Amino acid sequence: MKKPKFDEQTSSKENFEPKENAAGDDMSAAIRRYSGMSESALMTELLARVAEGRRSGTLTDADLDDFYAKASPVLDQTQREKLKGLVEGLKQNKQS
Repeated sequence: MKKPKFDEQTSSKENFEPKENAAGDDMSAAIRRYSGMSESALMTELLARVAEGRRSGTLTDADLDDFYAKASPVLDQTQREKLKGLVEGLKQNKQS
């Protein structure tokens, strides 16, 4: 299977779509894609994606928990706590 090129410019929606390769490759690509973003830009991106997923009915609380589980290993303790609080808040506010 041909691996996608991660350095190509595509729309942010295309960047977020899952790839056909292994989940580990997806996480590595996401880390590379988002690692240079400011916290503010990351928050804006996350909130936009959550809002879209909620509107379309494709994002569940289980998906948010899965996101946390996949993202937390690459974060420090402070970042993990902040992300956990954010995920919990998003789960309570289903109309994001």
